[in-house]
Amino acid sequence: MIHGAIAGILLTDLILGRKNIWAELYDPSPAKIGGVGDFVFENLNVAPQYLQ
Repeated sequence: MIHGAIAGILLTDLILGRKNIWAELYDPSPAKIGGVGDFVFENLNVAPQYLQ
């Protein structure tokens, strides 16, 4: 429900051309490359966890 309320506020601001503090957080563009190493490491760690 919280995300629904934020979406309503954010969409209204985007349509009206106003700045919104949540716009960058909820930007649907692809993730930044800076976290790729952590992402790969954590996902490679999953298989051994299930084999135990």
